[in-house]
Amino acid sequence: MKRFVISALVIVIVFVSVSSSGAYDRKSKFGEVKDTSATSKIAVGVRLYDEFLGLKNFPVEKDDLGYELMYEYHEGIGYWQIGAVYMPAPDDDRFDYLVSPQINLILKDRIYRIGTGALKTYVKTDNDEYWTDLHWQMILGLGLPLGDHLSIDVYAHYVFKSWKDFTDTDMAAIDYSALLSVNF
Repeated sequence: MKRFVISALVIVIVFVSVSSSGAYDRKSKFGEVKDTSATSKIAVGVRLYDEFLGLKNFPVEKDDLGYELMYEYHEGIGYWQIGAVYMPAPDDDRFDYLVSPQINLILKDRIYRIGTGALKTYVKTDNDEYWTDLHWQMILGLGLPLGDHLSIDVYAHYVFKSWKDFTDTDMAAIDYSALLSVNF
């Protein structure tokens, strides 16, 4: 837990230090007051998986595709993302389906995104059903607005089993996702 807190603080400090100076004030470039109210979003999309050797009994292979549904609560320079990825049975019958609930905390600056999250995966097979161990992800991405109510977000997820093995890239995976979100 101590490593998680230290890593999260380092990420926040790096993010704040590389961000542009005007990103956190209450005025935009043109002098009008920025809207700092909270916003909720619903996002749907896809996640392209990589093979994740660091997690025992995780049946996902490279280029498997899952479908995401997320709720996002935006306020200030960050947002919480809560949702799940669903993957139906592949052609080779490795499993019937899997569901990966997750929670992420993402910091944002204009179009840039950086964050971390935790997830766990439920796997259903013909003969068995089980939950994988809790695993983690670091997230980098871009958020591209499409008018006032829609946006497209693309992310790279560095997925790993535990914070002590964070630098062991042989036991990690890099997944990619794209989400279309609408705010309300």
